[in-house]
Amino acid sequence: MHKNVGVADMYFRLIVGAIFLLIGLLNNPVISDGIPKIIIAVIGGIVITSALIRNCPLYYLAGINTDNKKEK
Repeated sequence: MHKNVGVADMYFRLIVGAIFLLIGLLNNPVISDGIPKIIIAVIGGIVITSALIRNCPLYYLAGINTDNKKEK
């Protein structure tokens, strides 16, 4: 699996993913309990996972590569 997520993109994904995960897991009056919180937490987990493995399937489908290193 080739990397298509650059370092800056990775850090951004980690921050956004952590925020989504916290919103989904913590008690908060804005979002009701149940399915919406679970969906937000799962999205956060997916974003964090894509940051850690530095591969985004949607980037692959769109032909986007934010990693500065060129594949040989």
